[in-house]
Amino acid sequence: FNMGNKRILFEDFVLHIIGDRSKKIAKATLQIWNACYMNMRKYDRRFSSIYIHDLDEDWANGFSLYLSTKHSSNSASVYFGIFVTIIKEAKRKGYLTRDIIIDRPQRKDVERNFLSADEVQKLIDTPCKNNNVKNAFLFSCFTGLRSIDIRAIKWEDILSDGNSHRLAIRQQKTKEFVYIDISDKAF
Repeated sequence: FNMGNKRILFEDFVLHIIGDRSKKIAKATLQIWNACYMNMRKYDRRFSSIYIHDLDEDWANGFSLYLSTKHSSNSASVYFGIFVTIIKEAKRKGYLTRDIIIDRPQRKDVERNFLSADEVQKLIDTPCKNNNVKNAFLFSCFTGLRSIDIRAIKWEDILSDGNSHRLAIRQQKTKEFVYIDISDKAF
């Protein structure tokens, strides 16, 4: 992008930012950025012909409202947060001189549901065509790990000391290194 050229198409700028970020962010995060891009395209059929400097509060508020009607409040908030990041980058580079963000979708607390011990036992007792899937799900129940982390586990990640077992892994999503004591059932 030429810093002197203020007439840059917003779509080109968004794709440039996504391409630049794709080298630094996780694959799952990149998918969310791409989904945000697709939402911008769906919101305004003129998206590919809008210049950055033509964006205004009405466009931003309309996009916020569009997201709120098409997605859950938390997804809308995440997508709009990406849009805000793109707008801030456009301002930082001098392509946009005014602040166009007025209102944004708000996140809501989500009530998480958990399986009871009886429900887990019913799953254990229930036949399944694919035992690998069943075992992976049950392992997730016993450890609280995400499926992406379970797929990455190797035998050398499990530390055994007599009758106790501990898993030592770096989580894919958070990049945190965790130690998890695992039960005999999980082992």
